[in-house]
Amino acid sequence: MILELHYTRDMSQDNDTVVVPGIGTVATMFERRDVLNLTTGFHGELGPDTAIRFAVGVPLTKKLNRDFDAEFIVTLVRRI
Repeated sequence: MILELHYTRDMSQDNDTVVVPGIGTVATMFERRDVLNLTTGFHGELGPDTAIRFAVGVPLTKKLNRDFDAEFIVTLVRRI
């Protein structure tokens, strides 16, 4: 069984403004982003040289702090 919790937070402060000399304001952050995702899955051996993993990832934060709705992951590892 695989269980991962990922937390990401912006380094900016609320209402930060990015100003480039000669260009002016290029971006304004109105709210700090805190992203929390949960990934859980299963790892299984199909033989001495092959493994497979199935997992699903889901965001645990509100709509504005989501980068995706859900993801499904399949990994096949073949050792040679």
